[in-house]
Amino acid sequence: MSSPVPQPDGIAAALESYAATRPARTFGVKDTAVVLLVACVVAMLLDSEGLLAWAQRLEVGRAQAMLLRTLAPLHDALSKVGLDAPRRWAARGREELSRRVGGEGDPLLAEGWVAPAAPAPVPVVEAAPEERVLAAPAPPEPEPVAAQPGGGVLLLGDSMIAGSLGATLERTLARSSGLPVTRAAQLGTGLARPDVYDWMKVVPALLQRDRPRFVVVSLGANDATNLREGDDQLDYGEPRWRQVYAARVEAMMRALTGEYTRVLWLTLPPMRDKRLSTRAAFLNRVFAQTARKVPRVEFLEVDLLIGDPQRQFATFVQAPDGRLLRYRLDDGVHLAPAGSRAVAVWVRDWVRERAEKR
Repeated sequence: MSSPVPQPDGIAAALESYAATRPARTFGVKDTAVVLLVACVVAMLLDSEGLLAWAQRLEVGRAQAMLLRTLAPLHDALSKVGLDAPRRWAARGREELSRRVGGEGDPLLAEGWVAPAAPAPVPVVEAAPEERVLAAPAPPEPEPVAAQPGGGVLLLGDSMIAGSLGATLERTLARSSGLPVTRAAQLGTGLARPDVYDWMKVVPALLQRDRPRFVVVSLGANDATNLREGDDQLDYGEPRWRQVYAARVEAMMRALTGEYTRVLWLTLPPMRDKRLSTRAAFLNRVFAQTARKVPRVEFLEVDLLIGDPQRQFATFVQAPDGRLLRYRLDDGVHLAPAGSRAVAVWVRDWVRERAEKR
């Protein structure tokens, strides 16, 4: 005699019955388009500031300019009627939660973010080649910030300083030098796009607060991009781009140095992607040539420490004892802990030697 088939309980039976009798629902192209359109309209109405900030961070060009000229007046109009209130409430809640758990960012660094705005119209008619002014703009004279003897070390930069390299430098220098070490890092920033994040707005305040004796800088990983100089769009790599960017690097170096402050500028490491590596090498030449012009600024060629014998990208490097050490992360850009330690040892010695000369 066969065993009775167990019957599902009431809720399970109801669900099975509903699933069996409910007609299948399919979504066509029209339905999908309507859903996407509604989602875009809601996002535009309730998060116009977020859309405007997104457009501000796009590659400089005509497409970005068109988006900004469309989104800026829209955001202004929506803000006047209060439709940006939900975003502001959410931002205040997020800041309060971060404050309570001790995860809020450095308030000085937050001052560098630039409120998005529509750019000036891009001129359609370009000047003739003989009329173009190719002289590099003179870097602004930074206001002197007197550093006190015996100050600490300031680590300043982008995701390189925010990640493994910065953490390893902080631990190594704090142990070896006995000096206070401060990290000032902002992801996705550099010197090419002060229209998005302007380091020159926060550097004087950082120096005034920390009074560093040494500054270690890693910037440039986000700078291989078009930039704006006034109303002009400059395409990456062209002569005028190089002159403007070099002037910004020089201004940054001069702002960081003081009567007692020495700066070590870390060059970009070789990248796995050949195109990125070529661009990094181009920027490194700018850093090296500019550093030679500014007193108390030196640069460290990182590829000597973490590259292969030809100074090219290497995920693994053989240690003196024969072990293979992983020097780079999977993204082919950032340093793994072992690679960070290789750089940190050299920086540690640099700080120690210059501290002894004082």
